[in-house]
Amino acid sequence: MNKAATYLILYLLSTNYLLAQEKESSTKELKAMGGISNVVKTNPFALAIGDIFFTSEIRVVNEFVNGTHQSSQIGLSYLTKGPILMILENANGNGDEKLTVSGFRIQVAHKFYFSEHLATNFQVAPRGIYLSPHISYSTARVSTKNLNQYDRFIQATQFNMNMLIGYQIIANGDFAFDFFAGLGFKENRWFEHESARHVTRIDPFTDFPLYSSPLKITLGFNTGFAF
Repeated sequence: MNKAATYLILYLLSTNYLLAQEKESSTKELKAMGGISNVVKTNPFALAIGDIFFTSEIRVVNEFVNGTHQSSQIGLSYLTKGPILMILENANGNGDEKLTVSGFRIQVAHKFYFSEHLATNFQVAPRGIYLSPHISYSTARVSTKNLNQYDRFIQATQFNMNMLIGYQIIANGDFAFDFFAGLGFKENRWFEHESARHVTRIDPFTDFPLYSSPLKITLGFNTGFAF
């Protein structure tokens, strides 16, 4: 958690520096050109499976334009029990001892948009092709109502850094579709908390080398509204 938090803080500081140095256009100028200043998005398919296996992700992403060719993006998600875990739980017949899952995800990115208008003041962002450094941190706590009162649970985390390439379409002036793909680094960690002083690192996915691998392959989309 400390390393992930450090990376996030450094990224946010560097992003703020870029925004302070950027002299392409002010928000007033963008509005004067009739440009878009915000895009609010989500992905309904994230409800099926989140960044952490077995979780369901309720995601809200806001992209805010801060120049004619740049934008910043921050996403917040609530993680809860996913449908895959529910199916497995019901198949095993756990009765009243149901699992509880709760957690969160935060992700930040900065987008650089490209087009034939790079040498002009024409507003490109947030439309078209872009490159984007991206950082994400997720954590979820898995337990039962009975075990939770004794502070016994499993903690799962995922931290990843990526370089993404994407394409965002703004249709009919307000509907947004953002498709992206990329490669990066990821670190999955699982810990079993038997008490406040007894914490053991576990690896429940030894038979799934792609999950345990540090290679992060990203392929996804978000959709929403621009204004």
